[in-house]
Amino acid sequence: IGYVTVYNLPPVADAGGPYTGEAGVPILLSAAASFDPGPADLLTYHWDWESDGVIDVVTNVVTVTHTWDGTGVYIVTLRVTDGDGGEDTDTARVTVDPADLVRIEIAPTAAAVTAGDTQSYTVTAFDALDNAWDATDVAVYAIETSAGGSWTANSYVSEKAGAWVVTATYGAAMDTATLTVASGTLDHVALTPAEVRIVAGEYMTYTVSAFDAHGNFIADVTASSVFSHPVEAGGSWTGDVYTSEHVRDWIITAIHQDISADALLHIAAKAPEQFLFLPLVQREE
Repeated sequence: IGYVTVYNLPPVADAGGPYTGEAGVPILLSAAASFDPGPADLLTYHWDWESDGVIDVVTNVVTVTHTWDGTGVYIVTLRVTDGDGGEDTDTARVTVDPADLVRIEIAPTAAAVTAGDTQSYTVTAFDALDNAWDATDVAVYAIETSAGGSWTANSYVSEKAGAWVVTATYGAAMDTATLTVASGTLDHVALTPAEVRIVAGEYMTYTVSAFDAHGNFIADVTASSVFSHPVEAGGSWTGDVYTSEHVRDWIITAIHQDISADALLHIAAKAPEQFLFLPLVQREE
């Protein structure tokens, strides 16, 4: 009597892929390329979504769907068995992208700089499942027109002092932040009134204001400024008040911390006095 030994040949697993899909949306995976040398064997497919050794789905159907809520790259493991003790495994790469954009967040939400300084921003985008991704390079940035300054990508060079609203837009989503710009260091002063006309003998009160390089007001520095006028103009100073004397156009100068500013003063002659002469009328007695 002869004996025939029949050996079982194991199946060949093929998990397919690589796969790509969106978070929250079922992704179709297929083991259709798996096969068994023994055509009569019924194959069973064991899917492990996280490749953690825990089988999540067991089926005899070659296709299956799974939904990932989180974005990222997942390695799925497929184990195929033939019912006769034969088995084989394979893995597939699944890339889960964010779902549709629902909102963005700009950062920092509040910042303070000095005029001329640069403030940079980042933007994070989110889908409905709160999956986040960096949208800094694709967002569009703006600030209130009155703030002046300029943008280079996500970085803003400040100009005008004040509290300003910064806006970031990506797709249909928008978010805002507050930027407070403070005046910079002293650059120049202004003497006011810059031009005025008075009559000889009248007085004029002056004000000196300090500004930074961007024209932002720093402070009233009248009290700490020194005023002068040409000697030929005559007149005198009492603090910031000049009492005029000689008729002509004169340059008034104010100096604060070695920085000067000029103003033009027109001194006009006083109008001559006018007399009204009435005829004498003799009254009869």
